[in-house]
Amino acid sequence: MVSGQGRYPLTKVDVFLNDQFVGSSNPPAVSGFLHAERHGPVNEYNTLKAVGYDAVFNKGEAVGTLRLQFR
Repeated sequence: MVSGQGRYPLTKVDVFLNDQFVGSSNPPAVSGFLHAERHGPVNEYNTLKAVGYDAVFNKGEAVGTLRLQFR
């Protein structure tokens, strides 16, 4: 789940895995569409970035590390 705080409601979120575009969510409910194996090579530690846009096209982003354990 993605949420934002601001004067205007969050309307769209673009998601990137290791700088590769994964997809957009509109309305912003990101859960369920990230399948790492479909988006190029992944490592144990990966960069996950979400870029959010509000109703008047202001933009903000959050970047984090996604750790995957391979079995």
